[in-house]
Amino acid sequence: MERSLISMITLFVRLLVGGFTLKILWNWFIANTFNINVLALYQAIGVYLVVMYFRTTQPTYKQIKEAHSTSEDKIFDSMLFIAYCAVVLLVGWLIHIIL
Repeated sequence: MERSLISMITLFVRLLVGGFTLKILWNWFIANTFNINVLALYQAIGVYLVVMYFRTTQPTYKQIKEAHSTSEDKIFDSMLFIAYCAVVLLVGWLIHIIL
């Protein structure tokens, strides 16, 4: 029960952070460059989900059976993802300010 709850929470956090990062970068660079509409957060989360769907491969039964990720691993992976998004936003912000 605890493992599935932590998985759901980390998935929700990753969707929010990934969608927020996409929204900001889209609004800074894509919308201004091509003179198109900006993205709302819910739209950015939807685009993020579609991109992740095409980017992710489905694990086989053997891979699922062998993968014993703990709750700590899931939390650590989510923290790394948040740090990665923060670095991407920082670099994007610097480019946005310079240009």
